[in-house]
Amino acid sequence: MSEEWRLPVTEEASYQPRGFWLTRPEQELAWATRRAGEEARAPRQSANGTPSGTFLARAGDLARAQWFLWVWATLVAWERLERPSAEVTTRPFLPPPSRRALVMGTVAAELYVGYAALRERGRWWPGLVRPEDWELAHRRGALRLLDTAEALGGP
Repeated sequence: MSEEWRLPVTEEASYQPRGFWLTRPEQELAWATRRAGEEARAPRQSANGTPSGTFLARAGDLARAQWFLWVWATLVAWERLERPSAEVTTRPFLPPPSRRALVMGTVAAELYVGYAALRERGRWWPGLVRPEDWELAHRRGALRLLDTAEALGGP
């Protein structure tokens, strides 16, 4: 693996000793681990004073968001691994699969399913959706879009 593929990581970004090198895909997975912890912290912090049914619904939202986060992280790592190689396919009439399109499709599906779940839960069980739930969904979606833009970067 060439040296341009490896980036130095600070102690803050990794639990490894100073000077440890991670590949870009490894960095994306390490970042996803940190993001998973941050996303799990928000529903836990809002648990005080929240009815148990609402907290349980937020835990379900968190589980769905975590699943999409790890699918996203896997696709981004895959896209990073494939980026430097210009692989030629043997299928003359079919274009190669776009890894970036898969990443963007995953983000779009997460945003749609997240908002649709909140909307339907509010329709069927109005007491289980509070303004904080919408705020959590907006924050999670905005961060995921920002993370996707940063991860996919340039060509």
